[in-house]
Amino acid sequence: MRTEWVLQTEGDAVHAVQAFLGRLWTQADLQAMFLPLRPAGGWDLERSLVTDRARLADVDPFAPVMAGNTGGKVAEMAAAAPQRTFAAVLRPCEVRALHSVAARSNPLPDTLLTVGVDCLCTFTPEEYQRRARELGGPDELTHEALLFARQGGIAPYRYRSACQMCAQPIPVGADLAIGLLGLSAGQALLVSARDAQTAERLHLAQLTDGEAPPVMVARREQLRATLAERHARVRERTVKALADAPLTIEALVAHLKECAPCEACLEACPVYANELADPSLSVRTWLEACSGCGMCEQACPRGMPLAAIIGHIHRQLAVTSPGGAAAEALLCWA
Repeated sequence: MRTEWVLQTEGDAVHAVQAFLGRLWTQADLQAMFLPLRPAGGWDLERSLVTDRARLADVDPFAPVMAGNTGGKVAEMAAAAPQRTFAAVLRPCEVRALHSVAARSNPLPDTLLTVGVDCLCTFTPEEYQRRARELGGPDELTHEALLFARQGGIAPYRYRSACQMCAQPIPVGADLAIGLLGLSAGQALLVSARDAQTAERLHLAQLTDGEAPPVMVARREQLRATLAERHARVRERTVKALADAPLTIEALVAHLKECAPCEACLEACPVYANELADPSLSVRTWLEACSGCGMCEQACPRGMPLAAIIGHIHRQLAVTSPGGAAAEALLCWA
């Protein structure tokens, strides 16, 4: 069975995804969904586990804002109630965090269905609010993001620095992926299954508008490769400007200890598990598990370029660790 399917949007990609999630809820016999929600008339995007299907009308999976990485939270929810069947709609870096946390604690139960969404980059909540006011509201900001999906976004220098350096804006490792990179989102989106078995189990042939033409798949892959090259150049320039930054594990640990008692960056990290305070845990393992979301930098009151610093260390570890090259394929620092 094919693993790539098309979802016609008829000028409204947000509504098309809302409707698709509704059909998926029924087909997968879900009890709940973890969703990005923005109620009608609201400006803030919240992430919540909902059991009321009516809340699907509030879903906005394309809002270009990120206040936190919920991948670790979803892993904890799945472990706490493994019998609950639920789906989680996540960004690519949240999918990476989810798998990183699960790999270090509890394997993900089969009752969790992950739905990843291509990321067109995000703003901080403050910048998101400012730009939404300029455009007339958050709906207009989502519309603008979708309008430039075919080109991979607009005004990249205004996005969060972690997004500017992310070379994996597609949700690798998700059960289902909703693709829009390189596509005209006003016409159609791509729905990809992890494998043929997943596509058959979820009856994607009935949930979508048919098999995706190869040209759609090729366009998405072409833009993914283009963005990888673009963001690699940004990473290279950024690291060159970090001459005095703590670019080794030892230097970073020393820096973080000097920042005590502030632990804002650690509290914001979705994969941190108290490694700095517990000598039985490995700081190296924590840094290898980095999902590249940049929440550490976003939370830092001193404005330290932690996304670039930790990303640099992470890349070095990926190269030197046994099996690092294979593991790195799941990460955004490839």
